[in-house]
Amino acid sequence: MQCGLSSEFFDHLFIAVTTCPALEVSNGNVSTTVTLYGTEATIECHDGYVAQQQMITCNETGQWLPAVDVFCKRITYLLRCLIHRVK
Repeated sequence: MQCGLSSEFFDHLFIAVTTCPALEVSNGNVSTTVTLYGTEATIECHDGYVAQQQMITCNETGQWLPAVDVFCKRITYLLRCLIHRVK
């Protein structure tokens, strides 16, 4: 119930739902189509590409965090060497 300006009560409840923009990943896929606050999405890249960030979350302001501009980048020779060195 909600109290109005003239002290009358209403039976309806207003709920604000926070959503993030739909995700589209070039050269990859997203694990979810849900865009509600708190949703975690996993970025999976096609062969020959690597994700800058593999897990992102829809936050309370309607933004995916951490914010990344390009989800999947083409693996270059130098990047491939760095990836194998880290493993």
